[in-house]
Amino acid sequence: APPSILAEPRVKPAPEPAPAPEQAPAAVVPDAAAQASGSYITPIVRKLAKDKGLDLAAVTGTGVGGRIRKEDVLDAAKKAEEKAAAAAAKKGGGAAKPKP
Repeated sequence: APPSILAEPRVKPAPEPAPAPEQAPAAVVPDAAAQASGSYITPIVRKLAKDKGLDLAAVTGTGVGGRIRKEDVLDAAKKAEEKAAAAAAKKGGGAAKPKP
């Protein structure tokens, strides 16, 4: 029998869009110093502090919003060196003096 003109046309349901692959957000873990100061610390400042043996959490930032700048690290390193030299001088105060 011929198909009826009045019969409902067969319409394929729209395919469901494939679910987007879930991408885990990149885990950005700021270091403790950045969390402590509440601002971004540049890589050069981090490297300089590491080279000088400084803990950035102990450095007070003087930049915009308390940001730790290169100058802050250099100043903190200078103060740390002076403090270490003063402590060494006190500790070694009883050292023998060279004889003429």
